[in-house]
Amino acid sequence: MKNPLRRRLVCALLLLTLALPVRAIDPGVVLDWAAQATASIEMLPASRQPRASAMVDLAVFNALNAIEPRYRGYGPPLEASPQALPEAAVAAAVWGVLSNEPQAEHSRLARAYQDAIARLPEGAARQAGIALGLRAAQQLIALRAEDGFEHVAGPQPAASSGLFQTIPGRGASAFRINKQPLNPLGVINIDRFEPGAPPSPESELAKRELVEAKTLGGRQSSSRTADQTAAALFWNSGPPGDEQQFIRGLLHAQPLPALETARLLALLSMSDFDSRLLGSRLKLKHQRWRPQTAIASEFTPAAQRDASWLPLLRTPVDPEYPSGYALWAGVLEALLPLVQPKALERFNSATGQTRQWASVQALAEEMGQSRIWGGVHFRSSIEAGRRLGRQVAEEILANQLQPLAR
Repeated sequence: MKNPLRRRLVCALLLLTLALPVRAIDPGVVLDWAAQATASIEMLPASRQPRASAMVDLAVFNALNAIEPRYRGYGPPLEASPQALPEAAVAAAVWGVLSNEPQAEHSRLARAYQDAIARLPEGAARQAGIALGLRAAQQLIALRAEDGFEHVAGPQPAASSGLFQTIPGRGASAFRINKQPLNPLGVINIDRFEPGAPPSPESELAKRELVEAKTLGGRQSSSRTADQTAAALFWNSGPPGDEQQFIRGLLHAQPLPALETARLLALLSMSDFDSRLLGSRLKLKHQRWRPQTAIASEFTPAAQRDASWLPLLRTPVDPEYPSGYALWAGVLEALLPLVQPKALERFNSATGQTRQWASVQALAEEMGQSRIWGGVHFRSSIEAGRRLGRQVAEEILANQLQPLAR
């Protein structure tokens, strides 16, 4: 190449090519694999599902981020792999995590993985993508190997005013504590999130909350509106996958780039896991009774006592304070604005309802209130849970998967 001008043009084009980002991946690939993962994870015990979901989302994020690093990864940094095929990396990350979950649904996921890889062009890029995804999964599995997921049954304290008791006929409590403390995924010190004790049963606030729960939450309530009844049933029925389907629907309607999609899913699942961990610790600490126990208790004043009272929803078999569902509402309130949704709408496959909200705050408010209208929580538990969920998500957003300095 003797022409100096031509040589300079070729060099300039080469530098421009190297500076271009890797081939964009359709964010729908990330969402489709998230749906595949949800279906497989539903086979796991309920206590393990949030952890498995978070592991999948973090592995997918780490793998995509290693192809074109824009954020600080989770855990030890993965070696950059700019030539890896992103579709292969996403598929391998999901398969790499869930193939190591003994109780996950493997056969259908394995077929989906094999079919997806077979559809991709053969060559070094596909192999690099597979290797990257599996490496991301294996690194996370090693990082969280000492999670302490062995469980023992929680203690059943003697009956006392304000203290949690199992519902007669429901058998032993399903509430569980860990033999060794679980480490949070995203927050630095989970013990610093402390809402304070719930209102004393003898306080005026607790008495007002008891009246509210009894009046609005009863199975035969004449004070609860038809829409409140519909909302209580809407939010507290349906398969677990409906929650993830709702979020995926928002991301399909208001798409983000693939890496941003993976990051948001990882932030949501980290916040979900950590808020559940926090909620379990606080429930165990405060051991607050549920409305059904309180209304039937000999320790409740006769004017409010009613052993025949039943809630609209079935009373959960773990202590009441704080509300775990309100924790999740707070997480959504903190993180869904990252999507900037133009419309908030969700369908419940069990009730056949579709509900809409004007804002994320309105959605979170209805989620929390639904537990009061269902007769399974007191208002102070809803307020504490929603506040804690926001705080957990805000700390994770501020400290995890942060943008790299440019």
